[in-house]
Amino acid sequence: MSIITWSIAYLLVNGDSRLIVLFGGMGAWAIMEILLINRRDGEWIKEPAPAWPKEIKGLAISVFIFVIVVAAHPFIAGVSVR
Repeated sequence: MSIITWSIAYLLVNGDSRLIVLFGGMGAWAIMEILLINRRDGEWIKEPAPAWPKEIKGLAISVFIFVIVVAAHPFIAGVSVR
């Protein structure tokens, strides 16, 4: 679903014909994958939610990775995030 959202948002901002082919194709691919995987795997059975310590650990790891990516962004992309 995130690829579909990203491709739609990118297409709303940039309307170049090459980008329409690229991001439109990626959005169409994502929609087809959702439909085909749902058809292959059958009905989805929801698993129980993890315990709070596991959720907090995941949140802490995510924040740490986000900070590292924001700090390294100027060196990798050449543009500051701010």
